This record gives sequence, structure tokens and C-alpha cells, in this order.
Amino acid sequence: MKHVFAGLLSFFSILAVSVHAQNGMHFEYKTTLSITPKGSAMHVYVLPSTGYRSETEMTFPNFPQPMKMVSIYQTQKPNVSIQINDAQKIYTEYTQQPTPATSSSAKTTVQVLGKETVSGYSCVHSKVTTGTVSYEIWTTKDITGYDELTKHLHSQQNSDLQHTWAQLKANHADGFMVKMASSGKTGMTVELVKAEKKTLAASLFAPPAGYKKLEKNAYLQQQMQAMMKKRN
Repeated sequence: MKHVFAGLLSFFSILAVSVHAQNGMHFEYKTTLSITPKGSAMHVYVLPSTGYRSETEMTFPNFPQPMKMVSIYQTQKPNVSIQINDAQKIYTEYTQQPTPATSSSAKTTVQVLGKETVSGYSCVHSKVTTGTVSYEIWTTKDITGYDELTKHLHSQQNSDLQHTWAQLKANHADGFMVKMASSGKTGMTVELVKAEKKTLAASLFAPPAGYKKLEKNAYLQQQMQAMMKKRN
């Protein structure tokens, strides 16, 4: 599943900085996991020259309340994701180390399955296989600002991701992600519901004032304790 999430995130990371409200983009996706067939909504906010923010609420078996996940990516901190827990007013930072090419990256293949219309967009439907992991992706170039939304990928320090992107482009299957699907026990489907221009405040792309920063392990432990309390 990590390949699917990595692919999803790669299509949104816009890196730069801003201090005022600006014209940005809002994308709404419907996400369905094999363990949560009810599905959930994921909202992605992109502010050119600043960064992007994703918000997801997911319902898991045996947990009475959905879990909200908020992730922020900024220009000032390349390869760092900020995870926020609004309920507990805490946050942490994850640093992604440069990823060298693996033996599986050289085995990445892209099979173009055809052209389809998804969510009103003309898409190229492809199957991506890396090692033993496969997923399907529907991409389009009809989204306004496609070039800017994807150009950051070439500067990311993830060799496997760069190789996958190169294979998509070589097969004329590169573009903005409209849908992604994987199967199996950890199967997931992500599909675009809405794309719109929107005025966004720069404050969306930073931890709120007053939130406490925790180290990664302490953050995860506090989240788990809160989840178990809700479960009981």
C-alpha cells in the first residue's frame, strides 16, 4: 500500500512559501479501503508557492468514531511532513531521508490499458507494476496547472518514485491523478470527486498556534492512547 500512498502524495506536493491568502486549488477525493468499505473523504488544499495540506477522516472496524488525519508539506522543510492532531492539539514532524534506487525500481513497468472518462476528465488508464506490487492509475492533463502540480516530482529525493514517473512519461501516461486503485487485503481506491479554484490562507499550511510539538514516538503513543479510550 505504501506505493499507492506515495504515488498519491507525489501528485500534490507543491513546495514554496507565502504569507497572504492566495488563489489555490481544492481537490476532494473519495477513498475506500478494503477494511473500510464505507469509504471516506479526503480533501487536498494546494497553494502555489506555499505547499499542500491533506485532510482525511477514516472509519475503522471496532472504533466508534472516525480518525482524522491531517498532513502538511511545506517548502521550507523539503522531505518533511507535518502530522497534526486537532483533537489533542499536538503535532509532529517526519523527515524522509533520500531514498536510493532499489532492485525493484528497475523492474517498474507501465502497461497502458486505454483511454477512459473518469469524473468528467479524459484519462489514460494504466497498470503500474513494481516488483510484486501492482496498482492501476487514471491520469489526465485536463486539470488546470497540471505542469506546476507535478514539476516538483523531478526534484524529490526518491529514486523509486522518479523511476516510476519516468516510466509513466515514457508511455505517455503521465498526468494529474484522477483515480488510483489497488487490490488485495490492503486494497484501496482513491477517486477525484471535485476540483475547484479556491482562495486559501497561508495559515492552513502550518501547525496552529498553541499546538504542542512532540517527538514522533511520543506523538504516536498519545494518539494510540486516545484511540483506545474512545474504543472503550
